[in-house]
Amino acid sequence: MAGSTIPANVQALAMGPDKDQVIRHGYKVNGYNFHTKEYGRGKKTVNSGVCVLGDCYNELNHAFYGELEEIIEFSYRGTYGGQINLFKCLWFDSEKGKRVDRHGIVDIDLHKCAYSNEPFVLPTQTTQVYYTSSPGRKRDRPPADWQVVIHTPARRREEVVDGEIYQEQMLNKPTVVDGDEN
Repeated sequence: MAGSTIPANVQALAMGPDKDQVIRHGYKVNGYNFHTKEYGRGKKTVNSGVCVLGDCYNELNHAFYGELEEIIEFSYRGTYGGQINLFKCLWFDSEKGKRVDRHGIVDIDLHKCAYSNEPFVLPTQTTQVYYTSSPGRKRDRPPADWQVVIHTPARRREEVVDGEIYQEQMLNKPTVVDGDEN
């Protein structure tokens, strides 16, 4: 179109990210402290469990569960450049590898993976979960591959100002954790 101008933020995105990406070990967003599975190995707390609620054609708010493998930061140049962070996750099969009992307790088979062609999610779309063995009598427990999903409460929440919060519109910028920080 003649006479139209392209906004600077669109130009920055159209030029693509810088060639160098930064891989992080941790990320704080939505009141959760996330760590990659590898970084959290051997630690007392597990912060690599991820849950994303999505809309599905056959049921609303279908939950997808996974484990955080990498936190990737892409940088964009220009006046309106900045960073976009992505979580790369190993997703569990939420159809064949998921059971919900009569009390609403969700069990996931950690050995049934799916969605390998769609591993990425924006950090702001996630909530944190962890996986633990099922309590109860030994004969009532599911096999060892199955783990109970426990939703972790957020430590704090971001306030919404006029609509949805997008990553670049967050009131408090997410904190990136790198190195051996506890």
